[in-house]
Amino acid sequence: MSFNQNTDNLVIINYRPGAGGKFLSGCLGLSKDALHLQELYAKSKYAKKWSEEISFKASMSLLRLSEKHNVHIEPSHGESIYGLSYIDDYHSQLSKANNFFKDLTNQKEYLFFLTNHFTENFLHFKNSKNIIVINDEEILKIRKIENTKDNNIEKILKNFKDCFLFDMSTVKNDELFLHEVERLCSWLRIEIENKIFLSKMRDQFVKNLKINTIRMTAIKDWDTKGYYKGSLR
Repeated sequence: MSFNQNTDNLVIINYRPGAGGKFLSGCLGLSKDALHLQELYAKSKYAKKWSEEISFKASMSLLRLSEKHNVHIEPSHGESIYGLSYIDDYHSQLSKANNFFKDLTNQKEYLFFLTNHFTENFLHFKNSKNIIVINDEEILKIRKIENTKDNNIEKILKNFKDCFLFDMSTVKNDELFLHEVERLCSWLRIEIENKIFLSKMRDQFVKNLKINTIRMTAIKDWDTKGYYKGSLR
């Protein structure tokens, strides 16, 4: 069985490196109808139908670990959970996609995410829902990430049939951020009931912005120290 490229449950988050795309996937993962980008959490939620409280603990785990270890920790772009990521073209995706990814493209119960740095490698997913992160300049500045990638919205929009422009500058203000996420949830046709969870995630994300961002490969054996297997206590 191959993956179903006509799935309408795939959500692709397009953003510049460092602009908070994976954080946004964690926020949306609070919904009972959306999965996380970490294999352990996604498979458990897929099988056991998590509550928002459990989903919140999972979504907060890497944010809290980042603060604890004073280093930016985040999930992969998909390779560790699906076997593929945005750097793979269509033919590479066909050979790399694992059974979990194939299963997700053929189910209707959960939304699931892929992150993308504005490549064209996912355009064959014609019915995917595409989120485009905009107004990210201040976040990149705080993180001291050079803003070099072309982000011409009009050019990008030509690639997508179905997309939502998410204003990441709202993360500076709790009320504005909650409103923006609520608009996005409405567009995705999902719901997050406990807004306090979103507020806590936003607050932790903002606190973490000044933490050093380095490549995970620079941290020896980082993936064996609980960063993906973190307890949900």
